Amino acid sequence: MPNTGKITQIIGAVLDIKFADGNLPEINDAIRITRKDGSTLVVEVAQHLGDDTVRCIAMGTTDGLKRGMDAVATGAPISVPVGENTLGRIFNVLGNPIDNKPAPEGVSYEPIHRPAPEFVEQSTQQELLVGVSAYDAEDGDLSTDIIIEKMSNIIKGNRREITYVVCDSDNNVTKVAKEITYTDYKKPVIKPVSDVPVIKERKYADILACFKATDVIDGDISSKIRIDSIDTSRDSINRGVFPVTLSVTNSCGDIAYLESTVTLVE
Repeated sequence: MPNTGKITQIIGAVLDIKFADGNLPEINDAIRITRKDGSTLVVEVAQHLGDDTVRCIAMGTTDGLKRGMDAVATGAPISVPVGENTLGRIFNVLGNPIDNKPAPEGVSYEPIHRPAPEFVEQSTQQELLVGVSAYDAEDGDLSTDIIIEKMSNIIKGNRREITYVVCDSDNNVTKVAKEITYTDYKKPVIKPVSDVPVIKERKYADILACFKATDVIDGDISSKIRIDSIDTSRDSINRGVFPVTLSVTNSCGDIAYLESTVTLVE
């Protein structure tokens, strides 16, 4: 049975809709309203007001709506098509094509409020080859044969040097180095898993388990954390609190350090 509410107020593009007790839609969920002429308006839940009422934002004109009209919760957020077949197409906020072409085939649908792709998902070798070309007097266009031989570690804070290689039919090899700049690069980060890192034994594995490391390019790199030093002086042993210095290195060769403490609880 559909979860149906009633419109209680309309102010411009803002609507309040009341639902039965316990059936309140989630924030960002889509709600469909069918007008008398058969057309459908989609609104999005923006706020829970209390008294089983949600405040919504209309994704189109509210002309033709009035208080008391049915509003059916979809139980899901607005989703739009994603995939290669959407490239070069024009869609509205609901994912409907508005370029006078049929809806794309072979695509998946994702919520418009899903988290942005990780940096590592966005930066690919194929992307790094865009705009790079090669030409040979005998073989002609060799652009599709270009490969990336190597990438340097991070230099100057947010730059890397890429070495491109191409080979012709006579096995003549040409290499070209190019510097790229990351606009949103950040160093890896090491953080304690809890406010007070606690260990039961003085084992390296137990200490490492108290920390995690993340990186914008490599994602979770906690397995790469290393213990550079640990204070095992008599004072530390007596107090049961051991200062440690940790480090982690990402695939760009960028190193992050953290000075922290772990507490031994026996």
